[in-house]
Amino acid sequence: MDPTVFFDMSYGVYVVSAYDEEKGRSTGCTANSVMQVTAEPATVAVSVNHVNHTHACIEKTGKFAVSILAESSKPLIIGTFGFRSGRDFDKFAGFDTREVDGLQVLNDACGYFVCEVVQKMETETHTVFLGKVVNILPIGAQVELKPGKKGLVHISRLANHRVEKVEDEVQIGDEILVRVIAIKPDGKIDLTRKELLPDAKK
Repeated sequence: MDPTVFFDMSYGVYVVSAYDEEKGRSTGCTANSVMQVTAEPATVAVSVNHVNHTHACIEKTGKFAVSILAESSKPLIIGTFGFRSGRDFDKFAGFDTREVDGLQVLNDACGYFVCEVVQKMETETHTVFLGKVVNILPIGAQVELKPGKKGLVHISRLANHRVEKVEDEVQIGDEILVRVIAIKPDGKIDLTRKELLPDAKK
């Protein structure tokens, strides 16, 4: 058997968070095994190692959130959530976060969703939690620059103040002024709006 065949499988990097009732705060860990199982109802599966503190918190509360990391997400996120224990350390301290349904998620992400555990499967080292998606938050606004060409304004770049919900700033059909700040190798376009608003710092 040649295990190198697994290298050809596609993976993402995610931060799975759960509420630590003992500490009264959220904790989390990195994961690379998250997948959508069904669309209606929306369910996902996430694999979490038994030794992770996050695993115990999910078992206890029956709820977890997933922050989908981007290629541009800070490497410190992976170092903190992948190599430190949340048993005696607040992993979310120092990061730009928001609370969604009582759980902390990272703003430096492509998006996030919250799940309630509906089923689980045990392996020798991991538990695969099957979660029903109860909340999905877009991380920004998609803007059509020209027919067939779209870009994304991250929620942190929509305004010069903290934006809790995308729809608080823009609605579908709105025409807004944006500027291109990056074009990624895969062709995705990052946009910004806040520097072009009247209240922008000069």
